[in-house]
Amino acid sequence: MFRHIQQTLCTLSIASVAFDFHGNGRSTGTTSYGNYHDEADDIANLVQYLHSVGIPNTKHVYVIGMLAHSKGASSMMLFATKYAYLCPSFLVNLSGRFWLAREITMRWTQENQRQLRETGKFLWRRYGAKPTKSNGAIITGSEQ
Repeated sequence: MFRHIQQTLCTLSIASVAFDFHGNGRSTGTTSYGNYHDEADDIANLVQYLHSVGIPNTKHVYVIGMLAHSKGASSMMLFATKYAYLCPSFLVNLSGRFWLAREITMRWTQENQRQLRETGKFLWRRYGAKPTKSNGAIITGSEQ
């Protein structure tokens, strides 16, 4: 879907940028569970970078809008709040979560929930087939 949107914008002579948050997809770095503030910072860094670079035959680069999906959409909305001075007025939120104060516990298995009750934490299988401390996210009781 996003590739199609980018191709359509290109036919209208509108440049677009797609990126992965640090530690996701093709980007470098590490990620962690629930790192919305870090991802909002990633967006701010990208916008600041785009404002600082020039495009041939153009005086300025303007970020006129953003489109994001799921967790990225939630991070985009946090970016809009945290960095209002950088935020464009056109934001498209595709299935971003409404309430981030609590985790969606229905994602967790019965074993995850048992470990959380008994030990106060569990290693969530999210960043790979076999969770480890380096590719998994440790969920603690404060996140439920």
